[in-house]
Amino acid sequence: MTVVERREVALVDLLDRLLAGGVVITGDITLRIASARTLGEQA
Repeated sequence: MTVVERREVALVDLLDRLLAGGVVITGDITLRIASARTLGEQA
């Protein structure tokens, strides 16, 4: 039987680690609250 350690990583921490390693992320970000588009940002 193998024991697997499970760690929860916040999205911000994951992005920080990827960007620190030289990964470039491009895309669109849309924040929604109560199914209404409130803010859109294009990266």
